[in-house]
Amino acid sequence: MKYIMRTLYIICFFLLTGGIVGCYEDKGNYTYTELLEIKVDSVKQFYPNYLSLIDTLYIEPKVGPADLEYDYVWSVYENNVQGFVPPVDTISRTCELSYPVTLKPGRYTLLFSVTEKKSGIFRIVRSNLTVGTALTIGWYVLKSQEGYSDLDVFGEEGKIENVIAVNNNGVKLKGDAVATTFSARYSAWDESSQNYINTSAVFAASGEGLVSLRLNDGTIIREDNDFFYEPTPIAPTTFYVTIRDVCLFNNKRAYIISGMSSNSGRFPVSKGGVYELSPYYVSYRMDNLVFDELSSSFKGLGANSNSIINLQDKGPVDTIPLPPVNNLESDLLYMGPGPNSSAWALLKKQQEEFYVMRNMNGNLSSPYKNPSLRCDTLDLDLKMLHAEKWASNRNNNIVYFVRGNIIYSCNLDANYQEKVQMELPVGERVSYMEQVKLNSSTKTFDHIVVATYDENNYKVYLFNVQAGNLQSNPEVLKGTGKVGDVVYVYNTTSSDMP
Repeated sequence: MKYIMRTLYIICFFLLTGGIVGCYEDKGNYTYTELLEIKVDSVKQFYPNYLSLIDTLYIEPKVGPADLEYDYVWSVYENNVQGFVPPVDTISRTCELSYPVTLKPGRYTLLFSVTEKKSGIFRIVRSNLTVGTALTIGWYVLKSQEGYSDLDVFGEEGKIENVIAVNNNGVKLKGDAVATTFSARYSAWDESSQNYINTSAVFAASGEGLVSLRLNDGTIIREDNDFFYEPTPIAPTTFYVTIRDVCLFNNKRAYIISGMSSNSGRFPVSKGGVYELSPYYVSYRMDNLVFDELSSSFKGLGANSNSIINLQDKGPVDTIPLPPVNNLESDLLYMGPGPNSSAWALLKKQQEEFYVMRNMNGNLSSPYKNPSLRCDTLDLDLKMLHAEKWASNRNNNIVYFVRGNIIYSCNLDANYQEKVQMELPVGERVSYMEQVKLNSSTKTFDHIVVATYDENNYKVYLFNVQAGNLQSNPEVLKGTGKVGDVVYVYNTTSSDMP
């Protein structure tokens, strides 16, 4: 019953907000007076990045006409909830707002209601508010050391080491660092509402462990076998989040939590079929481009299909032959995203020194015909063929790679011209390299991120890129261990999101 009442309250509130500006009592003489127009200035549309228990939200509105008397109400409610109607909480009844933020991390709607006392005419102004903690903004670095993995966070409040262990009584992930990612819509149990609700969460996977953490305080939501309905050996190779779904490759099998339906934050059974997935993937929309090592074939992966999706060798235009995508008898050395929703894939024939670079359409859709766009046979003298790490650029057709302590670029549109980009200090070896981008309404960046290790220490270089070239003097993050993956979290946005 209480949920029905809340629903009615919200509906009425929005109807008043959107459709009614003011009203007068009908006296019966049918003489109408011009409606009073209340003006509200100095209230912003967006208030981003307020840290819970740290920041205070100050707003000083200018309300007019100034010669009238008003009642004021500031209220707030949470957005992006699942399974229940959020309460609308009053936080002040004064014109000027001075609110020590105590809300949990998330996105909120802030309402400022102004009512002229004599006439009862009112106006409501909406603003968007995002709330975080010291853990909700910054670089999450998944590192391993002495057989265990943990997360370091480099945020606005400084560096926080070993987030998993510090906030969970010393718990660490067993095995080497594999992947870390973020979702603003992960289902976690909420005691106050007695429902599963959308929760901002950071995920981490090691060679033998899985964990999801609440973004606000770093406490564990689920770990290891609690992610599954049945006991499952833990051996992750990839963990990522699409614009909608949470995806895991475990024991080279694909597991997906669909964001289109209510769930408990557990993975259903793995996708059907006989396959062994490479850790590489490209995701742009609902279906992801993946590679089956068992059949040496490109496949599709989506939440709406019960099995791995077979791609056709026949292309969209029947009269134009395309290089096949099935039974290639090749090993996938690297695959990553390119510009315009494309993918680049570097393959080597299994029985000979023969290499190709495939360009493919990453926007897969039914009837899943051949997504090939281009296939180049590569010169055996290219240094890129024997690199230790690769990273593609989503802005142009360039692949970066590392050999020893030297970072190179390869321009795929300029006859695969290779160029030295940066020489790292002697003794440092690269453990991770990827383009990391963030595009939010209030913060953007575009880096080629390179992580190195030297004995017991790591460095994470954040290279800016100009015209495809790495710029000198990057920001450098430092810690102990060896880095396996990096993600930037910005309240309810992440650099991992497509």
